[in-house]
Amino acid sequence: MPDTSAISIKIDRVAKTPCPKCLRMLEVNDLAPLSKTTCVACQHTFTIPAVLGQFKLTKLLKKSAWAWVFEGEDTKLQRSVVVQVLRHDPQEKELFAAFIQQARALAQLNHPNIAQLLSIGTEKDQPILVTERLEGQTLEELILEQGQLDERYAITIILNVITALSAGYSAGVVHGDVNTQNIVIASDGSVKLRDLGIGLIASKHAEAGKVWSATKYVSPELIRALAVTPLSDMYSVGAILFHLLAGQPPFARDDKREAVVARLREDPPRLDTLRHDLNGQTVDIVAAMLARKPENRYQDYDSLYEALYQAMEGEYALATEPQPQQFNEPMHPGDYGGPPRPRGGSRRSSSGRDRDYDDYDQRPRRRRRKNNDMMGIVIGIIVLLGIVGLVIAMFFTPEIGTREISEDEAEKQRNKQLEEENQKKKTQSRRQQAFNRSIA
Repeated sequence: MPDTSAISIKIDRVAKTPCPKCLRMLEVNDLAPLSKTTCVACQHTFTIPAVLGQFKLTKLLKKSAWAWVFEGEDTKLQRSVVVQVLRHDPQEKELFAAFIQQARALAQLNHPNIAQLLSIGTEKDQPILVTERLEGQTLEELILEQGQLDERYAITIILNVITALSAGYSAGVVHGDVNTQNIVIASDGSVKLRDLGIGLIASKHAEAGKVWSATKYVSPELIRALAVTPLSDMYSVGAILFHLLAGQPPFARDDKREAVVARLREDPPRLDTLRHDLNGQTVDIVAAMLARKPENRYQDYDSLYEALYQAMEGEYALATEPQPQQFNEPMHPGDYGGPPRPRGGSRRSSSGRDRDYDDYDQRPRRRRRKNNDMMGIVIGIIVLLGIVGLVIAMFFTPEIGTREISEDEAEKQRNKQLEEENQKKKTQSRRQQAFNRSIA
């Protein structure tokens, strides 16, 4: 449970609040917002809510270097929400304008792997993002409960996270703070990524060196106070997948600062040194995702998704035990169209060539192969039906037109024709005679 004793954002107290258990109205005006109190009637201990505009904040979910995240309620629409209050200097007007523009682009997304953004705005000169409240279990809770996860199970989760990040980037949005608290296994079995949209604020804090809150999964470039990019998110996703498979983060240290600095000086251990039943392809993929230099990682979400999907398919073929079935088949990043992505971002690939990020989000190769295979099958069926029809026509259709006949048949036909001609001549002769008699 995050510490609420040093909340530094602007929120309002409530004068009275009902006890959640016995519903007795209690006077709490002299108590700090979001602190604990005990009901005098039923002795139930609960959190005192706070107010921020139209939102009642009921629980502090987490805090980071760039945001406070609360569980709450929209009192006007009467629905449960999550409210993110971003740490931001109101004097930085250009940054705030860019943040609003980015949030509006994100609000246009309706993606099954992204927590829906409901509203954006400011309260008490503080930027806020309001998203849907997800019922389910965070990935952090799942790790604490199960430790190491089944390989296919873990990859399926990560494929859905990659899909969400790819869809977000198609709208020009980089996450900047991917961690196990931001990934939720919803009650319907789907995988949801939340807190997408704070990339600009996260990048600003990274430039100031304030990255120490996400110690387990932070990328080396954020530690060096560089800008947040999709490759930074990719590193964080790789660190999460490492944690899911190994049961520990890539740099397990007692001291948080030492754990953060270690990734600047050394590579993480290979997964197969900590767990021996993993697919070798999976081990190599995670190692590439955790490369210290961004140019040595996968250079786009599509190629990363393709590699992980192939590794998972190989694991399917090798699996001998029943596996968890609560996840739907993951979507491919290219399966989601999304709004047009702003152009202009570029990176340098491992070959040294500048490559536009817009190039990566083309129709996925796996999907194209499936479409081509299906088209080939359809064409083959059509050709086969044509051949069968031709054979039927050759052997079973009654013979018509020109065919070979015997000499006797030919003679009979000629005699028949002569008889018909003679009959016609006789008929014409009788008609002429009758006509002559009629005019005589």
